[in-house]
Amino acid sequence: MKIAVLGATGSIGSPTSYYLAVQQLADEVLMIGGKRQNVLQQLEMDIATAVSSHDVLVRAGDYEDLPGTDIVINAAAPHAKVVLKDRNEMLAPNINHVREITLKIKQHCPDAIIINVNNPIEPLNYVSYLAGEFDRMKVIGYSANDSFRFRELIAAEYGVKTSQVEGLVIGEHGSTQVLLFSSIRIDGKPVAADEQTKQRIKGEIPKIFKRLEGLKAGRTAGYLCLWDCRNGTRNQIRHGKAASLFSHPQGRVRLPEPLYDRSGDCGQGRS
Repeated sequence: MKIAVLGATGSIGSPTSYYLAVQQLADEVLMIGGKRQNVLQQLEMDIATAVSSHDVLVRAGDYEDLPGTDIVINAAAPHAKVVLKDRNEMLAPNINHVREITLKIKQHCPDAIIINVNNPIEPLNYVSYLAGEFDRMKVIGYSANDSFRFRELIAAEYGVKTSQVEGLVIGEHGSTQVLLFSSIRIDGKPVAADEQTKQRIKGEIPKIFKRLEGLKAGRTAGYLCLWDCRNGTRNQIRHGKAASLFSHPQGRVRLPEPLYDRSGDCGQGRS
């Protein structure tokens, strides 16, 4: 199994590269960066040595090294340099970037599964699908960030551990996301949230993005997105595309369509 991580020097790509290697989810992890080639080389040396006893080849490379890749994780869209009010503000500057990367993927490994992890995930996943003219079942915009955050808020509201909570968010990764209060389970038992509880939780959701942007860190939620990449990759390896598209219990999948299929188990997007 060969997995390529695009944007490997970024806040998503670098921890994802390490995790794929340390968990032995691939025989080879190909790290592709951008302008910061010195950082890419440093990460290659660091990660390769850290996992040297795991028999996983970790190497820095370029798009010409993609042939033979089974899964491409595209985390290469740059984060905005200004404070955003909405994730969709990143669409215009990122469209051409994602399109160019997609064409390189098509040229060098057209049969690979593509997992897009960039903002705004829904339209950029669709751009990737159109640009590459791929099988729609091989282009996945996948993550679970909003569902994770939803569960944290539920846990705080009911005074329990987050590990005890189930709950899903569907729709756009943004201001129109839909919190499925009917999906709430605590210790496996359904919980009927009253209207006041629902409103309190709904009121906290937009504050999360505002707080993240207010820090002006120039970074996205890299370690949270790592779990999305991990879940999607493990399902591809274990079960194949259909299982990861419709059966993953922890996230929702972005199919490359302008309208999104909400059947099956669903999760969420980035940052």
